[in-house]
Amino acid sequence: MDKLHDPFTIPLNDAALSAVAYRIRCGGHGRQAANTPVKLNFQVYGFGQPFGEAGDTGGIAAGQPFNWDFDGELVVAPAGSASFYGKMALTQQVDVPGSKTSITAMSQQYPNGTLLPWVQTNLVFQAGWQTTSGSPSITCIGASFERITS
Repeated sequence: MDKLHDPFTIPLNDAALSAVAYRIRCGGHGRQAANTPVKLNFQVYGFGQPFGEAGDTGGIAAGQPFNWDFDGELVVAPAGSASFYGKMALTQQVDVPGSKTSITAMSQQYPNGTLLPWVQTNLVFQAGWQTTSGSPSITCIGASFERITS
């Protein structure tokens, strides 16, 4: 999968001392494949792990433009466990019979010892088409990153 924005850096030891949450929000636009709708796969990647990997055609008709937005939060504990929750929404841009907004919920749990919370890492939202037949496209026009502590 390809990154859709510049990676956000999580500093050395940031999650090693106390539980911390990292939130990514991003969005943009794209176009579904020309002849047959193709599944778009997406995930957040950080600490050497994929989080919440999912996929959806979004119900977007072949050849149609769409808007998308993603909102996800990763909670990392000093023991190396993590909880991830997010959602990806795809919305067809034009009024076509049967068009809709599709929201895919994403979640993932990693037990203690899975992650190395003391390492420096990058957090990034990634996406990739199941196939590039029909030239589907996706573009990110903006992304934000927030560190949240309790």
